[in-house]
Amino acid sequence: MFGWKKKEKKQASVIKPIQRIETTAKLIHKSGEPIDALLTGEAIPIEKPIFELTFLCEDGKEIKATVSEFEFGNVEIGDMGKLVYDEYKYCNEIISFADKIVEFKM
Repeated sequence: MFGWKKKEKKQASVIKPIQRIETTAKLIHKSGEPIDALLTGEAIPIEKPIFELTFLCEDGKEIKATVSEFEFGNVEIGDMGKLVYDEYKYCNEIISFADKIVEFKM
């Protein structure tokens, strides 16, 4: 009636991942500085800086994914292992990578 429920539903769908992907990958690039453009609060409600990692997957596809400052410091270029990430419309979020980044569970 007032339209506020429509807005709630629309916002909920923005932060829902398209799919979860599991693959074997190698870390080939780390961003030098935090990515400020993604910190708008709409798609990614994060207050701390985020960084970008680039992986080369087993199928030859390169994917870029975002991580926190802590996770960024745990990986080195050349690391290889199982990569699990959530694919979103505008970015990818790492769930786990090898034994360097582990899934957060409450």
